Amino acid sequence: MSRSATDAARTALQGLAPVLLSGSGVLMIMASRERWWPACRLGDFDAPDCLTLQDHRFDFLPPTEPWVPVGAAAQVGAGSMVLLSLALLFLPWLLGGAQRPVVTLLVGAVLVAPLLTLAVMTGRSGLSGRVVAGPGLEWVYWLWILTPIALLLMVFAFQIADPRPGIEWRLLVVGLVSVSTPLGEFFIAGALLGLSYDTTPWSEAVSGVFLVAAGLALWPAIRSRSAAQIAVPSPV
Repeated sequence: MSRSATDAARTALQGLAPVLLSGSGVLMIMASRERWWPACRLGDFDAPDCLTLQDHRFDFLPPTEPWVPVGAAAQVGAGSMVLLSLALLFLPWLLGGAQRPVVTLLVGAVLVAPLLTLAVMTGRSGLSGRVVAGPGLEWVYWLWILTPIALLLMVFAFQIADPRPGIEWRLLVVGLVSVSTPLGEFFIAGALLGLSYDTTPWSEAVSGVFLVAAGLALWPAIRSRSAAQIAVPSPV
């Protein structure tokens, strides 16, 4: 890929990737609303209808047996994961791997594969009203949870190979994406909203808020690194 083509692609993705991340967060909040509203109002999680919805049977990321669909939560959640997959495909490149675009995009594709697989399973389940799952679902699920670790290692590797300002913003983006995974959601949603006997109400919305924040944080993360690429002539 030529330098001009790389710069053009990077410019396009600088505008698109934050929108994809934040859009994924908005859809996840909408999916959470499909499940919890109006049964679980803030401050009234002990209401009978809300207690019923807290059962894992209604979880949709991903649906597992026994599963009971609630509205279009699974379909909207799948849409959120598709947008997140597209953002994560290019995130390693934008966070420092632009000098090795082919390799970085291949790594991004490997990282995205588990999430996109879950998105397809979740979407098909939502459309059919029953669980549609392939083999190795547990492995796919855990690979999604561990994806941010790979992103974190890449950010540090890029910084060591080519030190530039703005690493605190890049680490913030990776951190926000990390806490949007089910593992981060479990601990943080429980801490913010209160623990449940099964699934914490509005926990998916907490993940959505973190993804919106990651999209907003990606702007300065990209700008700080791009600005460092502008050569400043040394005074004679």
